[in-house]
Parts: sequence; structure tokens; C-alpha cells
Amino acid sequence: MLVLAHRGASAYAPENTEPAFRKAIELGADGVELDVHLCKDGQMVVNHNFDVDHNSNGLGLIEEYTLKELKKLDFGLWKGVEFRGTPILTLEEALLIVRDMKLINIEIKSSQIPYPGIAEKVCRLVQKLDLTQKVVLSSFHHRVALECRQYLPEVSVGLLYDKPIFNPARYAGRQGAQAIHPHNALVSKNQIRIAKELGIQVNVWTVDKPRRALTLQDWGCDGVITNTPDVILKALGR
Repeated sequence: MLVLAHRGASAYAPENTEPAFRKAIELGADGVELDVHLCKDGQMVVNHNFDVDHNSNGLGLIEEYTLKELKKLDFGLWKGVEFRGTPILTLEEALLIVRDMKLINIEIKSSQIPYPGIAEKVCRLVQKLDLTQKVVLSSFHHRVALECRQYLPEVSVGLLYDKPIFNPARYAGRQGAQAIHPHNALVSKNQIRIAKELGIQVNVWTVDKPRRALTLQDWGCDGVITNTPDVILKALGR
């Protein structure tokens, strides 16, 4: 079972920033999960929320800023003075940091605010960096996730959900997805069994409790997304 660092090693460093991704690598995580948005000038940037209010010294929506303006903000100080001055990353900058990891989960943000063309932009970059076999492209907006297969037919697509879906693995298979990404509270042993039978991968978020990680591994889960990759790796005996 793979252990993916949620927004990088976000328990220890500012989420979705270079320090968080470097820390994930240092701790031995198999991969990372990160989030991508489009800013005002169409550049792809890595951040979780649609706004910059909670994790920078700025206010407002990402789509209201140009990349140059975003780069002037401090995305590290909120986590601690040692991270003062940490800039936002473009998706390309982030991928170049983590490209040697086993799996990179790129969550495409396009639900609260639609970003026209974001699926194509992400796919073109993944192809340019020759990372098609290392990424899974996921989204809560399933249409956007599935759209990625139009631009990059060989890429793996994961369907994110935080509300129950009837028989999620069969749903994913019918939609043409290769993975399901359920919230930790929504996954069961039987669902994982069905997914395995159908060849659908299961990556669960967010798993920070060691006992739960062990249970998911016993059930045959493919990956867990966690804020504390070191804790989960230790629990798994790695």
C-alpha cells in the first residue's frame, strides 16, 4: 500500500509548498497529493483553497491574482517563522520537485469555481514532463477528471467523493475512471473487494490514525493519503 503525503508533509510544513514536498521526500513517503488552480493569467498554481486567506498574507480568490502577484505573497509564515517568505508554487515547479516519487496525485480544483481549460492544461504539462505513468488526476468534479482522458488517454483518473456513492467502484468503471478516492469514513472492506475485482484502484483520504491505516492495508487498499507520512509508514513497518 502506497503512502501519499497530503499536500506534502502538511503536518510539519506549509501545505502545498516546497518545504512540505521536500519534507515528504525526506520522510520516505511514496508520493504526494497536491491541488491545482488557475490564476488570473491562466497559470497553474498549487494551493488547496480557492482563496489565499487562510495560508498567506493576502486576501481574495486565486483567480483574482496574476502569477506575479501571487508570487509576492507569503505562503509560509502562518505555519511558523522558520517558513517566512515561502512562495506559492506553479504546478510545473511542484512536479519538478516530486517527479522521482512513485505516485503523484494531482487534484484538479474546479468545483466551487469552474476553471475553463484546466484539464487540458494539466494534461499538456504532465505529458511535457513525461510523468503520465506516475500521476493520477483526480477531482470532486468528475466530469473534469474524466475530461483528462480526452487529452491524455493513457493517464489514470481518480474520482474524489466525500458523500456516499452507490457501488462506487462500479460507478467509476462505467465512467471510465481507473481509481476511486473516497473519504476515510466512506470506505468499507466490501467496497475495496469489489474494486479489486473490477481493477479499480482505491486511494483513501485522509488517514492519520495508524490503526486505521493497518486495517485499510489488510483490506487491500492501494494507497492512503495522510498528513503524517512518517507515522503511517512506521505503523506499516516501513
